[in-house]
Amino acid sequence: MQPVQVSTPVAGDVGRNRLARRILNNALASIIEPVRPHFDSVLRHLDSILTAEVPTVDAVSRYVAATKGKCIRPALVLLAARCVGTITHEVRLAAVSMELLQASTLLHDDVIDQSVLRRGVPSVNARWDNETAVLMGDILFTQALSTMLETGSIPVMKIAALQTRRMIEGEVHARDQRRSPVFSEESYLDLINRKTASLMSLATEGGARLSDGTEQQVSALASYGELLGMAFQIVDDILDVVGDPTVVGKPTGQDLREGTITLPLIRALNAAPHEDAQKIRELVSLGVNTDADWNAVHAFIELYGGVASALRTARHYAEQARAHLGSLPPSDARDSLDRMVGYVISREI
Repeated sequence: MQPVQVSTPVAGDVGRNRLARRILNNALASIIEPVRPHFDSVLRHLDSILTAEVPTVDAVSRYVAATKGKCIRPALVLLAARCVGTITHEVRLAAVSMELLQASTLLHDDVIDQSVLRRGVPSVNARWDNETAVLMGDILFTQALSTMLETGSIPVMKIAALQTRRMIEGEVHARDQRRSPVFSEESYLDLINRKTASLMSLATEGGARLSDGTEQQVSALASYGELLGMAFQIVDDILDVVGDPTVVGKPTGQDLREGTITLPLIRALNAAPHEDAQKIRELVSLGVNTDADWNAVHAFIELYGGVASALRTARHYAEQARAHLGSLPPSDARDSLDRMVGYVISREI
C-alpha cells in the first residue's frame, strides 16, 4: 500500500478550519454537559478496555483510543436515559458498548472501501495492514457484545443483535450497489437506515430501556435516534461533496471514488436532462478514478442542485427527529437532544 499523503493547507485555511472545529466542539461540549460526569466515566472505561497483552493488539487498540471521534453514540445513550430516568452503571456499560461497536464497524469499513484516512490520520489498515484491521474489528465487535451482555438486559441485547444485523446487511447492500448507474433514492434511503440510523436508534432506545422509560418514551426515543441517524448520514454525504478535507478528515469525492452513490448525486441525476445524466451514469459505472473524473461529477452535482436538494432532505429528517422529543418530559437532557439535532445539521459548515 502506498504511503498516505495529505496536502498541506495554507495558513488562512488552517485558521478557518480550526475555528470551525472549535465552534462545533464547543457546541457538542455544551450538549453533553447534563451528563458530563457519566460521559467522562465512559471515556475512561473505553481507554481501560482498549489495551491488551498481545503487543500488536495493544498497539492498535491504543491507536484506536487515541484517534476516536466525538463519541456521539455514547452521548445519545446517556442523554436518552437521563430524559426518562437515571443513569445507572448498566446505562454507562451500554454507552461503552456503542462506541466499541461503532469503532469495529469503521475498521471493517476502511478495509472494504480501501480507505487510507480516518478522521485526518492514517486508517488502521493503512497504518498496519488489512488483516490486522479486520482482526481488530472482530476483537472490538466481540468486546462490544460482551460489554452489552454485562447490562443484564435481555430486551436491550435482542435490540442490539437485531440492529447490528441490519447494519451488516446494509454493508452488504452497499457493496452490491457500487457503481450501479441505476441506484435509486429508495435504495439509498434503505441503505443509510440500515448502516447509520440503526445504531443511533439502538443508542437512544437502549438508553431509554435501561433507565426504565415507558413504552411510549422508548418508542419516541428510538424514532428520534433513527431519524437523527438519517439526517446525520445525509449530511456526511453532502460533506463528501463540498466539505473541507482538513475539517472532514478525508478527501472530497471519497465516496464516489469508492463507487458509493449518495443522495447529492442521485438528486442531480434526477434533475438533469437525460443526455447529461447518462454521461455521468456511464462515468460512475466505469469508476471515478482520477481528479478529472471527480471534478466532472462535482460540477454536475453543483449544476443540477444535488447538494441543496439533499440538504433540504437532511433538514426534513432532523425536524422529524425533533418532533419526537415533544412527548418527553421537559429536562436539560431533552434540551440537549434537541440541540443535538442542530449540531448534526450544522456540520455543513
